[in-house]
Amino acid sequence: MKNLKLMFALVVIALSMNTKLMAQPSSTVTFLSHPTDLIGCYNETNRVVGLVVSNENSINELSFQWYKDGVKVEAGVQVPFETNQAGLSFGNLMYSQSGVYTCAVWDPMQDNFDPDAPNFADAHISNPVTVYVVSKPNITRQPMNVSANTGETVFMDVEGTLYGELPPSYRTKVQWYAGNTALVDNDDFSGTNQSHITVRNAEKYYNAEVWCQLEGYCGVVNSATVTILPKPGVEITQDVTGELEVCAGDENTLSIMASATNGGDDANLMYQWYVGTTALVDGAGISGATTNELTWTVGAGTTAGIYCAVSYGEEGESTSSAMVDVIGNEAPVFTMNPENQDIEEGDELVLSAMTDDENATYTWFSSNSTDQLGEGSSLTLTGLMVEDSGEFYCVAANDCGETQSESATITITGTNIELSVKSANNYDFKLSPNPFQGNGNVQFNLPAAQNAKLVLNSATGFEIAVLANGYLPQGNQSVEFSANNYNLSAGVYYLTLITENGIATVKLVYVK
Repeated sequence: MKNLKLMFALVVIALSMNTKLMAQPSSTVTFLSHPTDLIGCYNETNRVVGLVVSNENSINELSFQWYKDGVKVEAGVQVPFETNQAGLSFGNLMYSQSGVYTCAVWDPMQDNFDPDAPNFADAHISNPVTVYVVSKPNITRQPMNVSANTGETVFMDVEGTLYGELPPSYRTKVQWYAGNTALVDNDDFSGTNQSHITVRNAEKYYNAEVWCQLEGYCGVVNSATVTILPKPGVEITQDVTGELEVCAGDENTLSIMASATNGGDDANLMYQWYVGTTALVDGAGISGATTNELTWTVGAGTTAGIYCAVSYGEEGESTSSAMVDVIGNEAPVFTMNPENQDIEEGDELVLSAMTDDENATYTWFSSNSTDQLGEGSSLTLTGLMVEDSGEFYCVAANDCGETQSESATITITGTNIELSVKSANNYDFKLSPNPFQGNGNVQFNLPAAQNAKLVLNSATGFEIAVLANGYLPQGNQSVEFSANNYNLSAGVYYLTLITENGIATVKLVYVK
């Protein structure tokens, strides 16, 4: 009985030990090589990950099962081929096949492993391998043409993507070109191997064919070819020049012509007229302040430094026209007027006047006549008589108008009394003053009391007024009269004194 119990115990122990051995992966399986990472291009064929193992028990055939991200790979689902072999073939690579793969290897005669409900401790597991499926580079944003002025710095960039993931250590290569020349970082360039390139001294590369090449694991792609263009500028084709003289108060126009350069559109040209540093605005006699033609009412004197600034757009290149001074001339202004003078009959009369315009013309007139007396800034008259007395003045003229001088009163004296009978000398008959303006005073002396009549006649003998009429006492007589009372015009008149002893006549000159 004891021996039977002992034998049963040994059987139990043996069964227990055999069960434990069956629960462990077979120690006869050895990995000779593990799978390595695979980088493949989308739709690429004949790509495989695999491993090499040996089995010390060469009698038994090993079993294999591949897993992706810990999930069993199904043939015909994830891959078109068998998944229970040492090599896993992907067929045409798809982005969905990217992931981390492992392979379970076991000896079905020795190992207790269920591939559908795996306990990976019950099998030999390969090192994990990563499968990367990526696309050819794709440019999602192309570089664009840029414009620059001389000496400016410009920037260009390109943007590309890869569908799928690559190892972090892998980077897409970038290379910028000008024509067929690969660019390198130097004084003119930086970022030649980056998506963003900086170009200094832009004018050195005007119209160069610039492009970028992206090189990825699955191929290369070239960007569009772009260029650096000179910014549109401004050229003045018809300018203002010199100094202009016009009449103050007149409307004057200044105009220029301009065109856009470097392929620019003339419609983008902007104009602004200035006087010195002051920008002109429309209104108050000004129009066209922001056009190529400025019209304004010219003021007196000199308006200096008028010019037009022309720019291409609000921030584009700008240039300015020449400056011009505009002089607003006025009619002459007298700086010297003719002077009052008293002369006698037969004396020479010299009249002078002067204005601020050396080019002015001078014409002389008298209140006694509408005819011109002469021309020039100085006038000399001879043979004048008492009746020529009056107001003398000068009219100066230039292209901007004419101005009359102040009037000079010229008094010409001579014999005042003409007696119709010799006894008239006794009357001491005279007019004071003579010539006269406004009011006059007639004086005469009667040797005895008697009837007397004082008459004012025109030069033609027409009786204008009776200044006195009646019996007058002996002695000096005085009669006042006003030219305004009789609406006298400037000219020659006669006073006639009629008495019992005779008649006397005196010539008088009225000036205004």
